Amino acid sequence: MSPVGGCSASDLSREAVARLLRTQRLGQALVLLDEVDSTNDEVARRVRSGAPPGLVVVARHQTRGRGRHGRPWIDRPDRSLLFSIALRPESERYWLAGLPLAAGIALVDSVKEITGVSPQLKWPNDLLVGDRKLAGILIEAKSHSGWPRLVIVGIGLNVALVERPLPPEIAARATSLEAAGATRMDRSLLLATTLLHFERELPRIAAGDQRGIADRWLERAAPLPRCVTVRRGLEILIGEPVALDPLTGLTLRLANGQLESILPPAIELLD
Repeated sequence: MSPVGGCSASDLSREAVARLLRTQRLGQALVLLDEVDSTNDEVARRVRSGAPPGLVVVARHQTRGRGRHGRPWIDRPDRSLLFSIALRPESERYWLAGLPLAAGIALVDSVKEITGVSPQLKWPNDLLVGDRKLAGILIEAKSHSGWPRLVIVGIGLNVALVERPLPPEIAARATSLEAAGATRMDRSLLLATTLLHFERELPRIAAGDQRGIADRWLERAAPLPRCVTVRRGLEILIGEPVALDPLTGLTLRLANGQLESILPPAIELLD
């Protein structure tokens, strides 16, 4: 058991993950790096060089981590769980909303099971504790002739408080397992458990059970706030959330009473 009050290199090792892993595919090929620019980019490079689907790349630190729309993801060495998973689509259903929803479900359930912290899901890709961000999910794809030949699921989970302060704009919105009172912060166990939960979701996606996945996502969702700001293309919309369906999107009521629909974000394309 990792001590509360911090995490260290010893709670994340390839040997420990391999010993704990119960998956059939995900993580059977596993790479652990001390530092990398981005685990998503490293997965793409290794798949180009022949690495198999199910490859998982884990890093103790990212120098150019990113979230949606290219926003920077800032971490401190050995204070987070940062990993990416390579998937090869077996059907076009991997393009649908089920994949990011399934990743969120797997991460929430794993965090709750291992740490005792009960995060909630914020549409479209965040985990929250209260109103602060605990984790983010970024899904990217490389396509050929309009068909995804590689889908990469990237996850960043804040585990322990940092020794050096984060930038103020991030510190005001972020939290960690440690700050949330986790009873256990074993990153090897968190990784192995998340991969198992996620692998169990993949057959549901392939079977087209998007509605069932969406309903289970909603069971773990945070309450809608009173007011939200949403970017839609070049537009910035501010309004009151009226309804949310993770498959079809968010409905906003603007100040003039007009209803606007915000569609679910597409999987982001890699160059």
